[in-house]
Amino acid sequence: MAAVDPNVTRWAPLVIQSLREAGIPEGDLARWTAAGLALIHYESRGNPEAGHPSTGAYGLTQQIKRWHPQHRGDPLEHLRHWARSMARYYGGQTKGHIPSTILVWGSGPGAVKTFVASGETVHSKVFRHIRNIEDMTAGRTWRGYSSWLTGWTRASSPTQTTRIGGRSLELATAAAPGDPLASPWDGYIRWAGKKRKVGNPGPAGLMTLSLDSPSLRALLPVFGIGALILLFLTWWGSGR
Repeated sequence: MAAVDPNVTRWAPLVIQSLREAGIPEGDLARWTAAGLALIHYESRGNPEAGHPSTGAYGLTQQIKRWHPQHRGDPLEHLRHWARSMARYYGGQTKGHIPSTILVWGSGPGAVKTFVASGETVHSKVFRHIRNIEDMTAGRTWRGYSSWLTGWTRASSPTQTTRIGGRSLELATAAAPGDPLASPWDGYIRWAGKKRKVGNPGPAGLMTLSLDSPSLRALLPVFGIGALILLFLTWWGSGR
């Protein structure tokens, strides 16, 4: 199991509270909590004062300052805004798919919509985040926080009352005792009833394009013309 950061897990009560208030279904709450903790781990390592100098993103989930300045310095309100955004897309365009919903948070709805509709990854922000989303919903980070959460709830009954951080909380979970929560990642990104399977992230986090990619198919004629020109120049040079 991947190591979990106590600076991240200390926010679990507020994550659960925010998700509940936003209307995330109880049956989905455990996986959403694990995904939320994994997101906080990736975005800020649990530091509510974390900031990004070039984008202006700040806080636990790295909200953009110019859009949400009222949430600065208030971790609970910060998480409430994140949870409301997730619930809106989760119940709408992403049709109950956690990885797609979190990808909207990082890449924006327009980029996700474009990727699902056309497979475009060259000019879309989606390809920059796919490897991170996969790690947060299926990789080591997901396994770490889902295993921690399963151990926390003990999952001995559909609803387990547990104390953490001095607060008593109820968390519904369908996980078997001692087992990590099932990963919500299936290799697809969903938007408005459509889905598209992603490629394999490369070593730099870039998407590996295949011949099924519209971007690559569009470039094939250019490659062909370039190859012909190169052959002609090689022939011309050898003839001289």
